[in-house]
Amino acid sequence: MTIVANTYMLNLFRQIDLFKLNLGKSLTPINDDKINIKDPFMLKYLNMTGKQILTYGTIGKLIFYQDYTLPQKEFYIFNDESIYGLVYTDSDTKNSPQSYLVSIVQEINEKEGIKESSDIVKEKKKNPDMKLPIDQYIEEMLKKRKMGNA
Repeated sequence: MTIVANTYMLNLFRQIDLFKLNLGKSLTPINDDKINIKDPFMLKYLNMTGKQILTYGTIGKLIFYQDYTLPQKEFYIFNDESIYGLVYTDSDTKNSPQSYLVSIVQEINEKEGIKESSDIVKEKKKNPDMKLPIDQYIEEMLKKRKMGNA
């Protein structure tokens, strides 16, 4: 599972004890005109959105990337071919970052029929608010980016 977020959300997730900062080497300069992207997810995201992201860190098998162009409290979770767009609301601030992230991962795992992973401490929370149906997240993200660039 991969999470792409702005600095605000990444700093929130970074408060989780299991978070490991990993700014890694995902770009390799070839020459003055070209850059080789080693990370397949970074390349996929670049092809989907036209935006370049940076590696930020991990929590177990969750990989976090930074996209400066996303709104402050909005983030996306990529699970294979599924994309989930979420917004961190004021009601979510009542829970710890760990509880919030665990509840989201559990909800996605239940929707996709995946067994719970031991990489994340299991805690329960009410279901987070999701903005759009699953199949419309990427379309909406692309529309916002196109409107922002116009």
